Amino acid sequence: MLGINLTRDSIGFRKGSSGAWEITNGVLRNASTADSTVGEGAVGCIIDLSALETPEVDEFTLSFDYTMAASTEALFVHVWGYVDHSSSPSTSIMNLGAQNGNAWENASPEKMTAYNFGNPEGVFVTPEGVAEDAAVSLPGFFSPGTFRQTFDLSGNKTAPDTFGAYDYLALGFARSIGGTTAPAATIDNVTISVPTADRYLQWTFDTGLLEAASTADAFLNTLTDGNLLRDSSGWRKSGASAWTVSNGVLQNDSLQNNNAGEGALARVFHLSTVDDLDGSRLLLRFDYTAGDEAEDLFVHLWGYVESETPSLPNTYLMNLGAQMPGNPRMSTSLPGCPEYSTTTTSVIRREYGPTTGRAPRALPRMPP
Repeated sequence: MLGINLTRDSIGFRKGSSGAWEITNGVLRNASTADSTVGEGAVGCIIDLSALETPEVDEFTLSFDYTMAASTEALFVHVWGYVDHSSSPSTSIMNLGAQNGNAWENASPEKMTAYNFGNPEGVFVTPEGVAEDAAVSLPGFFSPGTFRQTFDLSGNKTAPDTFGAYDYLALGFARSIGGTTAPAATIDNVTISVPTADRYLQWTFDTGLLEAASTADAFLNTLTDGNLLRDSSGWRKSGASAWTVSNGVLQNDSLQNNNAGEGALARVFHLSTVDDLDGSRLLLRFDYTAGDEAEDLFVHLWGYVESETPSLPNTYLMNLGAQMPGNPRMSTSLPGCPEYSTTTTSVIRREYGPTTGRAPRALPRMPP
């Protein structure tokens, strides 16, 4: 069997071992001209829906930006839901070694029941996961595009008709290069969101690519001058900082009482790309650990409004070379304590706004 399988507990996007998908500045790319699993193999992720607290919601929205360099190539998007019966972390979900827009559905029915959001009532064409099963196929063209679709489950009769009735959601991208000599696909700003009745963004999932053969992660970029800029992409740190990222987890275990151990880590989100910003609530949620009761984690959350004279891409926002006590200003301070060990993860939820609501499962990645 070519490639690797996306499994139930896979972290981030996964590709087949022979696939040419890569990530650069937070953007998924595949420019291979190979008419094989190298150029056309799928890249996929699986999302645990247990963080969704409103089971009766009956819709979700998928959006992403994309480009293709040749008119004859195509991008296929597979969107599947799963109801769990007796799965394990290693239960196979998607075979990433297919070609021609295919992404084979791989779960055993005894372990999980799969539903295809690309067809009415979640049915699959046989064999499951062929290109015809894709929720959407996007033809190649030369200008950047944005895809956005809301999947309405309310009309289902045999398949579950609420999003909360599903335990997992799988998302896969596959290519067909169509014999062109210069294909190149990019995918960015992948977001799956669920709104509340008042259109407030209740839950969002967004992640990047983890290579199949490596745990290296491309989201953490070093800034030699130590300043976060308006158009900085991904998480940024100063050159002296000891922050690292592995398997999608940010960590710093330095004992140095200087910029290495205490220097800041930051990113900037461009809100111009967010739809329906009429609400007055902003919620933040993340998991964290601390290994010593004497250490503290400071979280700064700032908003910016453009002046009449617009800022430039290299406008300074934050100096990442500061040290204790959480300079220069803090929104939340998290004391270290013994129960926050390296093996036990605690969760902090903090709401910025007048009313209580559901925090996003992950901060949306919205590069400029």
